[in-house]
Amino acid sequence: MMRVLLATTALAVAAVSISPALAADLRRPAPVTKAPPPVVAVFNWTGCYLGGHAGGAWGDKSWTFVPSGLDAGSHDVDGWFGGGQVGCDFQFGNWVIGAEGSYSWANINGSHAGNAIDPPNFVSHSEIDSIGTAAGRLGFASNNWLFYGKGGGAWVRDRFFVTRDGGPSLCCDERRTRSGWLVGGGVEYAFAPNWSAKVEYNFIDLGNKTAFAGTVPTDISQEIHTVKFGLNFRFGGFGGPVRTGY
Repeated sequence: MMRVLLATTALAVAAVSISPALAADLRRPAPVTKAPPPVVAVFNWTGCYLGGHAGGAWGDKSWTFVPSGLDAGSHDVDGWFGGGQVGCDFQFGNWVIGAEGSYSWANINGSHAGNAIDPPNFVSHSEIDSIGTAAGRLGFASNNWLFYGKGGGAWVRDRFFVTRDGGPSLCCDERRTRSGWLVGGGVEYAFAPNWSAKVEYNFIDLGNKTAFAGTVPTDISQEIHTVKFGLNFRFGGFGGPVRTGY
């Protein structure tokens, strides 16, 4: 009987000593697992693209008789152009380098009447029916925005001709391709994983070259300004989460 009483007493003491610790464990909240921070995708401009563009152009053309140096008049030109472009970019850090070629069909023209020799019934005309460019680009990317400058070469298909009393002149009608240089810049925005839109300005200087060499040699200098809007489809390395931010 004494043994039973001692065992019962020992169990009661053990229960009393364990109960507070057990109650504390039951009151302690479960550990909270913190969710990982979200991954922020950053656009990568590395890759190639092709697209289309359209825009407007304006400029001036000055005519000078050779070899006398007499003023043959000048006129402004304006019109529209549209075509396509293809290029590739490579991004390192926030900087982007690339190259682009473009071709545009154009309707850019102007004329002036009279000069130092001819009476007003003689009208000098110029037309541009195509523009080609090949240029390098250097830009700064801010996620899906790209701000860039460009420079390179330009080629235009020109026609120069003179009319008299509204009809063709017997002396002067020439078509030729002229080359020069361009400098410009623009901003491009990626509005979808593989699509971007841009607006761009270019200054094209075609220098001073001689036309009508076999009849009435005339030096014609010309400069052109262009503003265009473009749309590009991009492929290869564009639009992925190339690095993460928190």
